[in-house]
Amino acid sequence: MTATLTDTRREGMLALLSPAYRRETLTISLGLGLHAFNEYSVAPVLPVALADLGDLPFLPWAYALFFSGVIAGGITSSALRAKIGARQTALLSAVLYGLAMLLNTTAASGEQLLAGRLLQGLADGWLAALCYSMIPEFVAARLIGKMIALETIVWAGMAVLGPSIGGIATDLFGWRVGLGVSLPIIIAFAVTAAMIFPPTRGNVAVPMRAGHFSTVLFCVAAILIMILPSAVSIGFLTPLAIPLGAVMLTLLMAHDARRDAPLFPRQTFRFNNSVGLGGWVLLLITAGLSISTVFMAYAVQAIFGVPSRVVGMVVLSMPLAWTLTAIPVGNVQSLALQRRLFTIGPLCQMAGAALIILGLTNAHLFIVVLGQIVIGLGLGTVWGPVIAAMLAASHEADRGRVGALLPGTTTVGFVLGSGLGGWVAGQTGLFADGGPTPLSVVALWSTMILFAIAALFLIQKVQPSIEDVP
Repeated sequence: MTATLTDTRREGMLALLSPAYRRETLTISLGLGLHAFNEYSVAPVLPVALADLGDLPFLPWAYALFFSGVIAGGITSSALRAKIGARQTALLSAVLYGLAMLLNTTAASGEQLLAGRLLQGLADGWLAALCYSMIPEFVAARLIGKMIALETIVWAGMAVLGPSIGGIATDLFGWRVGLGVSLPIIIAFAVTAAMIFPPTRGNVAVPMRAGHFSTVLFCVAAILIMILPSAVSIGFLTPLAIPLGAVMLTLLMAHDARRDAPLFPRQTFRFNNSVGLGGWVLLLITAGLSISTVFMAYAVQAIFGVPSRVVGMVVLSMPLAWTLTAIPVGNVQSLALQRRLFTIGPLCQMAGAALIILGLTNAHLFIVVLGQIVIGLGLGTVWGPVIAAMLAASHEADRGRVGALLPGTTTVGFVLGSGLGGWVAGQTGLFADGGPTPLSVVALWSTMILFAIAALFLIQKVQPSIEDVP
């Protein structure tokens, strides 16, 4: 019986690469892979670009505004598809992404670069949410979990390529070329999406109504309030912007849930189901992860004085470990083992952050890389399985919207982490003339540890999803 089940599972994974699903798998992989590639390819590039433009303190905002755009795109993607169709949504996203890239690569000021990042985030949010929502429509129900596992591997693999290619391009040709290295991916996605995605609107979500537009606007406003601490200071009131933004988001979610036709899935961010709990876990994990995403490249360049390509190698060590972990974790078929892996994920994030603190404060690059690897191992144990658990626990009518909301959910975490991290960096002298201070390093990566502790508590209540194989 065991051999039969194993053979069937292998057939299930291989089916995604069969002629019946090959083109769909490629298109989804290009769309979701672009999100990871762009996010990590800019890590060794943005500090160089902003330093050259004389606006290095804008570094947290370059990420936070991009993530805010992703959130807005993720929230509105399903309604946009319902209005103009999946194919048109994909092509519109690709065109806007290209225009935003043009703004980035021709930036004459930090403000222009920030504007390009915001628009690129909006396009990325539309695109990533669309791809997630298409998975249940492109593949059979028994293959959804396999597709999620495969896309987790693709995501991590593209995150490995991103910083190395971005760093090498910056060293050889300058930061403007470094910010444009994702152009071939968006072109390839546009070509395949034009052939694969249906032009019809389909049965997706609900039409965007006037009340929904106000919800989106207030949601984005709440996100912007959360990132204010990274840019302005109003004394002891500054850190209060983060809980204020969080309260605004919570109230918006509660108000939306009372509508006859809510914009968000009704299970979103609740504590009594795996959809809501999984969303909180992903939010907290990514909030902690944003500390390394935003500040690692700058800290390594400032402390060790290494070129961008070396910084890229340091950055890619985390997603590389993630990739290697995601492959075996995607094949786990034991609920007991999956629950143990859930616990290991946040614990690895804590241990990795502690190693990074040790490595940066004592100028040991190997220990920093080891910390990145440990964090990646932890992410590989929880990312795909938590997403699969959320989709499995969602109501059938809401499954597409839950998938579409996933990029926005994780991006709220990045905004929360980068906003808080930007404030901590400013308060502790991360951008001081002499480079990062030990206090700034300890404060920043201790923030990651605190987020991981909260995630560890909540993930215990998420019910793992193990596929029933026919």
